[in-house]
Amino acid sequence: MSGIPGSFSVTYKRVDAVRETDPQEVFSVWWVDNGYALDVEMRRDDAGAAFVIGLRARREPPVDGWFADGVRPHVSARDVQRMPLAPVVAAALAASSSGPPEGGGAWVNEAKRVLTPKRRPSGKGEKSTRFYQDIAETYRSCLARGLSPAKEIAKQLRVPENTAHQYIWRARQLKRLEPSPRSSRRPAPG
Repeated sequence: MSGIPGSFSVTYKRVDAVRETDPQEVFSVWWVDNGYALDVEMRRDDAGAAFVIGLRARREPPVDGWFADGVRPHVSARDVQRMPLAPVVAAALAASSSGPPEGGGAWVNEAKRVLTPKRRPSGKGEKSTRFYQDIAETYRSCLARGLSPAKEIAKQLRVPENTAHQYIWRARQLKRLEPSPRSSRRPAPG
């Protein structure tokens, strides 16, 4: 699951279902950057497991108030195509299995874990350099605390441990991290 880009906020609440087809719970994601909100409407089966019964997309006012002319722009078909529906539905189901909406913390953490993209180097230039500098700092911090740097980096970035080793290797290639102590014990070739 790739997550969703940009800054967002989440809410999760129980609602009073009048009819048998009405939702019992609504999980919402609001994208601060573009003013869209997506609601995932859910019910629970006899065993208590949540299932999705509907999705609702809408425009929300920007942080500084309603739109210039006071009219909400419509949600176009292209807007809906661009919305990350699968990650939002996965986050809603993960949140619903993490405890009741009134409980706070657990469902929020689970939803944000699903919605936040895995951190990867962003390519060339400053961002890539900063990424590998962060890897080096985390590596040194883990060593100082007696932890396995690769395992901790993998856990923090939500990547496989092998990928964390590749990040560490690349940080060494970029001289952001000192050479491995094991590599200095090898005899020089020739």
